[in-house]
Amino acid sequence: MQKLFIALTFIIFGSNFAFTQAPAKVSLKDFKPVFGKWEGSLTYLDYSSGKSFSMPADVAISGKGKQLFFENAYPEEAEANSIDTVAIAAKGRMIADEKVVSRRKLENGGLEIVTEVMGVDGNDSKPARMRHTYTLGPDVYAVRKDVQFVGESNWIMRHEYRYHKPSK
Repeated sequence: MQKLFIALTFIIFGSNFAFTQAPAKVSLKDFKPVFGKWEGSLTYLDYSSGKSFSMPADVAISGKGKQLFFENAYPEEAEANSIDTVAIAAKGRMIADEKVVSRRKLENGGLEIVTEVMGVDGNDSKPARMRHTYTLGPDVYAVRKDVQFVGESNWIMRHEYRYHKPSK
């Protein structure tokens, strides 16, 4: 009887804890440490060959209101340069159309934000869960995209942007 009482107590308090946890939220303030110019690289998985490929990539990040602005530059492929505007929405629970699933402080004082969304990926546009992991800190800015195809349990690193502050 005592074991049953203890088990029920854990179930009740555990379920209450799960329901009372606030959803992860972000704000423009979280991204301010990475505003400015960054140099680095893009590494991506080429689905056709199954091999990773890396190339130089730079970014200038700014923001206003609830919008983030990314000026992407590829020194070796200028035709791929782009400007992206991304909104923080749903009271901080979304970045663009992706749900913020976690936000945690890192030991080095930085911040890790993880978002997820269902979509399609791959050469044959298969349905997949896509996860972006943002690592924000004074010395590093990284965005990694992992993909989990529907019906599979493993995650595949699709691409990763990894930046550092340029030398002065």
